[in-house]
Amino acid sequence: MRSAIENLLHRYADYIDRGELREVARLFTAGSVLDPAGNVMAAGEQAVFEMYSGLIRIYPDSATPRTQHLISNLILDHESSDEIHSRANFSVMQQLASGSIETIICGQYRTVFVCQAGTWLIKEHQMLPRLIGDMSEHLLMELGDI
Repeated sequence: MRSAIENLLHRYADYIDRGELREVARLFTAGSVLDPAGNVMAAGEQAVFEMYSGLIRIYPDSATPRTQHLISNLILDHESSDEIHSRANFSVMQQLASGSIETIICGQYRTVFVCQAGTWLIKEHQMLPRLIGDMSEHLLMELGDI
């Protein structure tokens, strides 16, 4: 069970880093992305795809956002046979136009997973930023406008 949850979190990060926003959205066929206050920002695959497509800057030369997500300290807070509540820390590094690599944001993911027909899916995914750097080369809008 734990390995399935780790796999989903790592796929989420990997798909973003590879610029595969359609694959990110497929992780949310039965799920929602929440803002830091817990409000639904997007629910379901198409809405999640549209949200990330309008949010993340994809660079034409690499077809990626030039990021590297690191996920650590996974904690499973509540476990049952069909639902898991988790917390995990994240850090996002980005190669800037200058060529330097900087950590642009750190925080915590709070994610609820559900098991449907033997498959674990994301039910709710919330990003709680703790340390925020210069996000101007990563996002298509200001973080406060999200």
